[in-house]
Amino acid sequence: MKLLESLLEQCGFEDSETFRVDPSRGAYFKNVKHIAEYSPQRIVLALAKRGVTVEGENMQISGYFQRDIFIRGKVTGVRVE
Repeated sequence: MKLLESLLEQCGFEDSETFRVDPSRGAYFKNVKHIAEYSPQRIVLALAKRGVTVEGENMQISGYFQRDIFIRGKVTGVRVE
């Protein structure tokens, strides 16, 4: 876990902006302010300091509670802006 935290810190992420991706199952994001765009192929999230675009197939928002979001589906790409 410390390796992941170190890599995220080197990339400029704060602990509150962490995310996890399992390409075959989905993705989990913390500290989501709002959902800017939503379709089964593309979901755009606004985090505290940046935006994240998740692309894939058959994606759906499975849970969104207290600024945490879980996306189910096949994730083919994640882009941080």
